[in-house]
Amino acid sequence: MKILAVEDDAVAPAVLRQALQKLGHDAIEVTDGWEAWTITESYLNERTGSEFSHSVGSDCIVLVVQPQLEKLKAERVIKKL
Repeated sequence: MKILAVEDDAVAPAVLRQALQKLGHDAIEVTDGWEAWTITESYLNERTGSEFSHSVGSDCIVLVVQPQLEKLKAERVIKKL
C-alpha cells in the first residue's frame, strides 16, 4: 500500500519511512500541505475524473455550510434548556 506522509520535520520522515517499509508499505514523502494536496488531487483525478476548484462556491455555502451552522446553533440552544 502507498501511504502519503506529510512532515516538515527533518528527522521524522526517515523514521516514518522505515516503520512503513517494515510493515510492507511504500511511503510517498512530502514536506508541505500544498504538495500533499497536489498529489491527492492528481490521484483522485486519475481514478475518478474528479476536479477540484480549491474554492467554496455559493451553492456549497447554501447547501452545505449554512445548514451545518444552523444545526450547531440549534444544538447550542437545546443544551442551554
